[in-house]
Amino acid sequence: MTSVSLQKRKRHCATCDCEPLNKVRRVEEPHSKKGFMLILNHEIFDDEALMRPGTMMDEKNLVKTFSKFNFEIKTVKDLTHKEIVQLVNKYSNKNFIDFYCLVVAVLSHGEEKNYVSARDCYYEFDDVVVNPLIKNVTLLDRPKIFIINACRGCERNVFVNDSRRSRMEVDSFSPLVPDIQKVNRIPYMKEIIKLHSCYEGFVSYRNPFLGCRFINSLCKHLNERGTDTPIEDIFKLVCNELTDRSNCVFVQCPVVSSTLTKTFCLGDLIRSR
Repeated sequence: MTSVSLQKRKRHCATCDCEPLNKVRRVEEPHSKKGFMLILNHEIFDDEALMRPGTMMDEKNLVKTFSKFNFEIKTVKDLTHKEIVQLVNKYSNKNFIDFYCLVVAVLSHGEEKNYVSARDCYYEFDDVVVNPLIKNVTLLDRPKIFIINACRGCERNVFVNDSRRSRMEVDSFSPLVPDIQKVNRIPYMKEIIKLHSCYEGFVSYRNPFLGCRFINSLCKHLNERGTDTPIEDIFKLVCNELTDRSNCVFVQCPVVSSTLTKTFCLGDLIRSR
């Protein structure tokens, strides 16, 4: 063993010896520190009345933000339901063993009970996207983040009858694999976090020129604090901003659901690369 290796080992041992017993567990690091992001962006629909102007601003914002955190990003636009099923099937069989985490963002219209719109019809998001991806064995014990920017109904938190209302729209229209023994021990519903842009039954606001309030807020807080702030705390900041009536009359309440058991910070992907 070289002197350099001995020094590294000593430093590692010294750190381990002084760690507090109640230290929060962090995600185990793979060989390569990079994340994978899939963006499903919907601007054009078979029904022309459903056009979503402003969504390209959201896509650019997400790509710019997550690129800073060493993400490999794949964007697809205006897919039909069949094309989404085929795409998800492809990634449900992809080898993610060298990726630190998976992020999936969907930008579209939505309805109650978790329905999101493809170019041609609505589909149940968990059944079509979430469940196939989280069963990928190469993603077990890795963070899987789903960002859903879509309405979940027609209710509005605040009704506004002034000039500002006309500038806001809503997204609603009525390989290497883990050891098999380890796979059997890890529930596939583990290490998942989903962030919906609004509460069940309510609308999600989109500015046709500036993009969605939700995506703008998320990217802003990631750019400002994402290096050192756990992802769940970032989402709390987004929720606080979008529910602040003194900040904007178009109030919406994002919803977070999580099965994360370890602290996860996007800044982990850019440290010690």
